[in-house]
Amino acid sequence: GISFYTFQILSYLIDLYKNNVAVQRNYFLFTLYVSLFPQLIAGPIVRYETVEKEISCRTETWDDAVSGMRRFTVGLAKKVLIANNVAAIAEYIYSFEEAAGCGAYWLAALCYTLQIFFDFSGYSDMAIGLGRIFGFHFLENFNYPYISKSITEFWRRWHISLSTWFRDYVYIPLGGNRVGRPRWIFNILVVWALTGFWHGAQWNFLLWGLYYAVLLLAEKLFLGRLLKKLPAVLQWAYAMFFVVIGWVIFDLTDFSQLSAVLAGKPQFEVTAGSISFQGEDLLAMSPEERSRAGVFLSFQYPVELPGVSITNFMKTAINCRREALGQEPLKAAEFLKLMKEKMAFVQMKSEFSKRDVNVGFSGGEKKRNEIFQMAMLDPSLSILDETDSGLDVDALRIVASGVNALHSPEKAAIVITHYQRLLDYIVPDVVHVLVDGRIVRTGGRELVARIEEKGYEGISEE
Repeated sequence: GISFYTFQILSYLIDLYKNNVAVQRNYFLFTLYVSLFPQLIAGPIVRYETVEKEISCRTETWDDAVSGMRRFTVGLAKKVLIANNVAAIAEYIYSFEEAAGCGAYWLAALCYTLQIFFDFSGYSDMAIGLGRIFGFHFLENFNYPYISKSITEFWRRWHISLSTWFRDYVYIPLGGNRVGRPRWIFNILVVWALTGFWHGAQWNFLLWGLYYAVLLLAEKLFLGRLLKKLPAVLQWAYAMFFVVIGWVIFDLTDFSQLSAVLAGKPQFEVTAGSISFQGEDLLAMSPEERSRAGVFLSFQYPVELPGVSITNFMKTAINCRREALGQEPLKAAEFLKLMKEKMAFVQMKSEFSKRDVNVGFSGGEKKRNEIFQMAMLDPSLSILDETDSGLDVDALRIVASGVNALHSPEKAAIVITHYQRLLDYIVPDVVHVLVDGRIVRTGGRELVARIEEKGYEGISEE
């Protein structure tokens, strides 16, 4: 929403500077313009001059109300019935490598192309419809963009309020096409870099904007003349091909890839002793081998993995574990069912499955995600390093209930903590007290109370 009302305020200030609109001296009427709820979240960008008269003097009629409700219903249907359903197909294909292939990826790209149109134009329809119910008449934001026969035409039909905003407030003030060719090319590049950046502060959006800058420059310099000589259907195929590719770039969340296993840090060296688990020497294993053997390690500060979705991360981890056990990889439907079940178990929302691992997560969400991973992998040994660090009471209870539910005679968990509060929810079989890296006391649940009473130094001196 911030990008929309920022642009609306900017348009008001610029038009005011140019004497295109009158000063709005009524603070509440100006606030009404800035925060007009129908289009605040997803557009269209409404310029002050469009609603200047209707802000202070408008008429609500039954005809407008009925027309507005009809338009709102159409927009809602676009979003719920079409956009959401084709989005599910695209997400499914992008989430599973076994579903991939040239045809599958083209299907995903086409589905996303449909999704973003019906989603965005649906929101615009709803905003225009709601505005009309209240007596406002917003300008159209989409004009059948997918019938375009060139990229230039596409941007005259797609997100009209955005493209005209950049044209009037950035491109023309920079000189537009009334300058020399080098400066004109510079103007195009600036406008489209800003257009990409407006959609989000990520490299894929900047690349998407510059991608269209290059296409538009090519059409204006030479390609446009060649296109006009082609049959209309080939012109349309050309435009849609590059539009679809553009949406693929737009949909990329990050360009980084998982390049190393984030475990087994080389700066730590075991100088004495051994670690045995189920008759195997864990120190002789690589981190990958430990994982396949059923050892799960959580972190005090879980690592972010940009570009790696939770779905892909878990699918790869589970199938590696199953391969080590001599089991067949989980089928897509089985994996989705299992993931849905375990996410519900730790009270994680389903949309988290589409997000990159721990990127943008709160501390509680990261810890909850680790318990979700543990539930999915069903390890034989779980080592939880200060899992309670930074958790509120609700998140602590969820983490504790996950640990309790996954504990059994065949499955062990080592919980490392400095605080008693986690042990108010997890009842341990054995408690070890470590001081300076050595176990100084071993006991049952009662040992925790003694630590609270005497402290670590008091316990170690007994």
